[in-house]
Amino acid sequence: MDKVKTEGGDAATKVDKDFGIDAKKRGRFNFGKQQASRTPAATKFEGKCNELRGNVYDCSDMKQADLFAKTTKEIAGFVGRTYKYGGDIRLVVENLEMVSITTPKDPSKDSTHTDERIWEKEVDEFVKRSI
Repeated sequence: MDKVKTEGGDAATKVDKDFGIDAKKRGRFNFGKQQASRTPAATKFEGKCNELRGNVYDCSDMKQADLFAKTTKEIAGFVGRTYKYGGDIRLVVENLEMVSITTPKDPSKDSTHTDERIWEKEVDEFVKRSI
């Protein structure tokens, strides 16, 4: 068939011109070909942190209880090895309750200088953990 140039630069066949179908309207018909204007399907959220990639709380699946337990375990392990005093934070994430930090007992009057220094270090550690 002979091709005829149209105003927009698209080539149309004589048959298309004879039937009054212009080349731009012809693009509306999807003759078994996928149109390029379709948007890709939405991807599932996997998380921001690379170390925890794929461990997210998802309530749309039948395995949601298993996913909750697995995700909580992974997050607890991550904060336990990443953060300073992560052991305390790991326990908070696992048990969903705050950890109680006990105050060091005062040294006795008969204690040695070494016992007093150990007590001072315990107090310093208590203050760091409680802030």
